[in-house]
Order: sequence, then C-alpha cells, then structure tokens
Amino acid sequence: MIDPQYLRPAANSNEQGLRGDYFRGVNFDGKPVLSRVDPRIAFRWDRGAPTDNLVARGELQEDKALEGDYYSIRWTGKLLPPVTGEYEINVGANDGFRLFIDNKKVIDSWELAERLSAHSANITLQAGKTVDIKLEYFEDIRDAEVRLAWRLPGAKSPYEEALDAAKKSDVVVFVGGLTGDVEGEEMKVNFPGFMGGDRTDLRLPKPQRELLQDLVATGKPVVLVLTGGASLAVDWADQHVPAILMAWYPGQRGGSAVADILFGDVSPSGRLPVTFYRADAKLPGFEDYSMQGRTYRYYEETPLYPFGHGLSYSSFAYGDFSIDKKTLKAGESLNLSLTVKNTGAVPATEIAQVYIRPIKRGKFDVIKNLREFRSVDLKPGETKTLQFTLAANQDFTYYDEKKKAYRIKPGKYEIQVGASSEDIRLKQVVRIK
Repeated sequence: MIDPQYLRPAANSNEQGLRGDYFRGVNFDGKPVLSRVDPRIAFRWDRGAPTDNLVARGELQEDKALEGDYYSIRWTGKLLPPVTGEYEINVGANDGFRLFIDNKKVIDSWELAERLSAHSANITLQAGKTVDIKLEYFEDIRDAEVRLAWRLPGAKSPYEEALDAAKKSDVVVFVGGLTGDVEGEEMKVNFPGFMGGDRTDLRLPKPQRELLQDLVATGKPVVLVLTGGASLAVDWADQHVPAILMAWYPGQRGGSAVADILFGDVSPSGRLPVTFYRADAKLPGFEDYSMQGRTYRYYEETPLYPFGHGLSYSSFAYGDFSIDKKTLKAGESLNLSLTVKNTGAVPATEIAQVYIRPIKRGKFDVIKNLREFRSVDLKPGETKTLQFTLAANQDFTYYDEKKKAYRIKPGKYEIQVGASSEDIRLKQVVRIK
C-alpha cells in the first residue's frame, strides 16, 4: 500500500491521505453522497457498501447512503515521493479503475471484472517534488475491492523481503493457499493449475511452493497456515514442515482463531470435511459427476490426509465399546456406547466418529459411510461415555434407481468408531435383515 504519510488531500494540507468523493451510479453524476479523507486506498467491501458503517453508527441516514452495487469513487490529492527514481505504482480492483499522475492517464482498466484484477505503471519521480494523483473507480455488481500501492526505487521483491524477514526471525508463519479470487465455479481464472474456477493441479501455486522450500532452507522452524475451500496437495510440506494448520476461509476473526491455536491457548479440534489427496493422485476429471474414485466413500488409494483427520495437543484413548443388538430389522435401531479418555496433559476436544462399512461390497457400493459424530470436551485424565443410535431405515440404506427411493440393504456391516475415516479404534459387526 501507499502509506498515509506520502499522501495529501490538497497542497499545504496537514491531513494525510486522499480526498474521496463517493457517488451513486458508475459515472460520477451529480453531487457526491459522501466526501472524506481516506488515509490509504485499501478497501474490500465485498457485497456491502462503503457507507454501511456510517449508517450503522447513525452518522448517515440510510436514504442518503450508497447501495451495495452501482457506485463510483474519485480519490484526488498529492503524492509525495520520498526518494528519486523509478516507482512501480499498482492498482488492483473489482471492477473498473483508472489512474492519473499530473493529469496524465497512466493506468486504464475501465471495464467490468468478475474478480480482482491489477495493473501497474512505472513512473520516474523526484524526492520532495509532489505530483497530482487521481484514482477513479466504479463498482458494478457483487464483490467490491480497490487498492493503491507502490514499490519504491531499488526496493527488494516481496520474495526477497520474505526471506530477509525469515532470516531475522525465530519462527516463520507462512500463510499460503487459495482465495475466492481463484477458487470457485464458472470463473475466469487463467493462472497455471486452474481451468476457470476448477483446478487442474491440487498443489499450491508454484511461487508459493518455491518460497516455502526456501523458507524451510533457512533452518528456522516453519508453520504453514493454509487458506482455501477445498483439498490441497501439500505433500512436500507434510514431509518437511513441522506444523500445518488448515484455516479454510476463516472470516474476520480468523486471525485471532489462528493465533489461539498457534500460541497454544486452544487445542485444535477441527476435522477435515473432505479428503486431501496426494499430488500424484489419479482422480476423475471434474466434468465427470460420478463419485467413483473420489471422496473417502469411493477412493481406493491412500490419501495424504483422510476425511475426518485432525490433530490435537493432547491424545485420546477409546474403550468399552458395546452395542445392544447384533441383528437389526427394518424399523429397528441399535444403541452404541463407548468411552473416550483424555490421556494427555492439556484440556482438549475430541471428535469421535462412527462409520459403517459393508463386509461384502458390490461394484458401486461405498467403502464406508460416516453416520454419526460427537464433540466431547475433556480435561486431562477425564473419561466420558458417549452414546449413539443407528437406525436400519436410515443408516443402512441405498438409493434404488428403479424404485426412486431409499431401501434397506441387507447383509453384514462393520460398525467402526475412531478419530478419522482411517484412524479406526473400535469395531463391531452387525447383521441387517
């Protein structure tokens, strides 16, 4: 970003930042709804409006505010270069934007953009000689984001800066993964490893893989925090990084939640809701809507991390597994009972999972099915009893395409209880008639 000390709303002004004029519509028509000095241009309103906070605080009447779509903003003022040389000025936004320096248009991307797009311009500036700057932006529909940044003459690349910071640190926390800007359905994404919003490579993007390897090579302990909405093939990190935390899309309190885990204030208890495959996994193409060969229910190979997987700062022992029936008929249920004990030294939460596996599996039958799970909070040394109920008409069924209805599938089933789809601790066999 361009920090506030390098921006002024007008000549001889003591305020830092640029004057922002906010208009209804995308053509700067009429008088602005709002005029203010913005210290820096780094906004992400998503599907809200720039005036939402003002309305919420009672500082602006709702009928005078901007809507969530169809608005435009013009920022104007002075730019104060701290050193002489060639600057790289960057603007990124969703949707259109254009940048003027001393009334000369240097960046022009005045068009709709489904996702964040960015453009740069190289400009020679002299230290202490202010120049006029104007940034215009319009928002069409859905997501809204805009930012103004620069790279000073002679500045190192972000890659070099990251390595320098790592070398000076005791521990490195590397946040990588994917964002909603590249991950989603029917999107225009042209990066390597993507086809639209679909992925042709489950690995991290190449620049991230290279940086992660260089960070590990510094010899400093590295923690990998991943963001994303789906499986990531982090095979190399699994072998070389001592700690990996999947944060998904964590929301506005995500930083606090991640910090609580990394600093040990909370023992992690999340479990993977999807299978994490290895980088060389042979998966069907995403045009194939059959589930064969994917997910824990049909995937025959060894995954990188199985469905339901998750670690803890403690450990747990399972025991005393009993069921009240060995044979189950239509309309009947069976009750399961087991104990879980915290055998570690810290309070923690375990997620006990119940699966059923057909003993004899047909060609299109599932390998196993998650039927129940339970979260249990345990102090060190504490034991709790968990009880589950499985119903014949609900948990031991399949979908009959001819009848267009679910039907009970008779046969023998193994009831499995454990900490993931592969970390099975207890088993019992029942017969369904």
